Amino acid sequence: MIKIQEKDFNVDNEIKNIQSKHNSIGAMTSFVGYVRNVNNNKTVESINIHVYKKMALKSFKEICEKSKEKWSIIDTLIIHRFGNLKVNEKIILVATFSMHR
Repeated sequence: MIKIQEKDFNVDNEIKNIQSKHNSIGAMTSFVGYVRNVNNNKTVESINIHVYKKMALKSFKEICEKSKEKWSIIDTLIIHRFGNLKVNEKIILVATFSMHR
């Protein structure tokens, strides 16, 4: 599942949603990216992310397809946010689900 959205998300709820669709999941690994307070030695209060949804969706789908071909992945979840995000807000969640570790 791929979501490109402005609103925040709850990591646990998003993962549980995928788990509810697949009874064969035995393992999950995830990555969450956050807005940092420093970039290039300068203080950051927020960032403004713009997105070209059509191209982003295409790229994310290709990544998911290649991953499924290479590893035994049952499902992949990518959520990428856009808009004005403040320090410590989530930017991205990438989670993969498989039968085994």
